[in-house]
Amino acid sequence: MDLHREKVLRYAAQLGYANPVIYADNGASGLTFDRPVFSAMNTDIVTGKIDAVIFLSLSHIGRNINAIFAWLNRMQNNGVDVIACYGSLAITANWKIENPLLAPYC
Repeated sequence: MDLHREKVLRYAAQLGYANPVIYADNGASGLTFDRPVFSAMNTDIVTGKIDAVIFLSLSHIGRNINAIFAWLNRMQNNGVDVIACYGSLAITANWKIENPLLAPYC
């Protein structure tokens, strides 16, 4: 898990995010979105404390594709950029999909 944190922190720095906060549901299953730390992150998103969510791969957000799409929609509605280090995903809050070949992956 420390390696994951290091990769995400390094990637956030490459993207210019100076003070990233790590939200990690250590050991919690991605099969559900009802996870304590994930819920806390979503609360911080709604209250405007977060402007981007950066993660290694979409599987770290969840395993249910319908729930992931609903979550991505909520991110757009809250003006939050969604960026994966792996898996060629970089979506800005206005749904501009960045060129994955140009992104500096972890």
